[in-house]
Amino acid sequence: MRMTRTTETSLGRAIALTTAVATAAVLALPTAAAAWPQVGADGAATYQAEVAGPADPGLKWFSDVSNETGDAAPEGFSFGDDSLPIIGSDGTIMRQAQADGQNVGQGNRHIVGIDPADGSLAWNIPFAQGGCNPAVDSQGRAWAMFVDGADGADMLQSFDSATGERTDGTQLDPLTDVDPDAPNWCRNSLHIAGSGANERAILYDGRGSISEGSPGILAIDISGQQATAGWVIDPNDEAAPFDRVMQFSPDRIGAATDTHLYVGTATDGQFALTEISLADGQVTNSVDLPLYDGDGEETTVTGHFDVSVLIDGRTAVVADSGRGSSGTGALSAVDLDTFQIDWTRTF
Repeated sequence: MRMTRTTETSLGRAIALTTAVATAAVLALPTAAAAWPQVGADGAATYQAEVAGPADPGLKWFSDVSNETGDAAPEGFSFGDDSLPIIGSDGTIMRQAQADGQNVGQGNRHIVGIDPADGSLAWNIPFAQGGCNPAVDSQGRAWAMFVDGADGADMLQSFDSATGERTDGTQLDPLTDVDPDAPNWCRNSLHIAGSGANERAILYDGRGSISEGSPGILAIDISGQQATAGWVIDPNDEAAPFDRVMQFSPDRIGAATDTHLYVGTATDGQFALTEISLADGQVTNSVDLPLYDGDGEETTVTGHFDVSVLIDGRTAVVADSGRGSSGTGALSAVDLDTFQIDWTRTF
């Protein structure tokens, strides 16, 4: 009996010790889980990253970034629904803004810089072209379209996102020898694509109606100190390689690698993914993509709709929006080496 009691006592202490260790381990989990977890990051199925991520810093300040005007913007300015937040290389938040009470000749369209530390106005640049969001290149320079004065010509110029100072000697004016009265080269957002000698600022013409669209694309060489003429697909040229660019929202025109631009296009009612050389603007590949009507049957392009292109390695995934309620949306994956469709899924 004495031996039994000793065994029972030892067993009880072992269980208590094991329980305490297990409890301590469980209680320690929330501390580790305070880092941002990544699902499936380890074999133990704890869904935690192998290396702890940054701790949540907490909310520093809040700004209403809806389409409403007023308190959402710094005092004296208001944001429109085409104003997308762009992060400068120094962390400054840049947005298109309307200067309250100013007209075009007074430079009513601005780019404002918002201090990321407290949300206050850091700087503002007048005479920005309305509706044309800025972009940042591989050198950390911010670029935007400007119109100096009510009758001024469109100008691409870089600026310092930390100070809001436009950089002399970087501007390109005029943008192209294509009739400046016809295209609206920056209907939505400025895009920057490519790398090295192939880095380009990309603009596309949005002057066409939503139902008709327009084929115009303009590429400006920003690989050097100053912006220089690159290439243009003239929206007035009957020999343009496609009828229209399938994009009209403030989102980017498509996706790019270091050497090529990939956009959704339409020609004679046929939807396609088109590959364009950033070096010279030549179409180097194109593949027809399926479209589906509301019944899931294949159809042709009858209007204008948004297209998204994402690149993963050597695969481009193209999504069409399904034209609202009139069609079925679809994803198509294109092998960029063979330029053939790997798969298509409707949604």
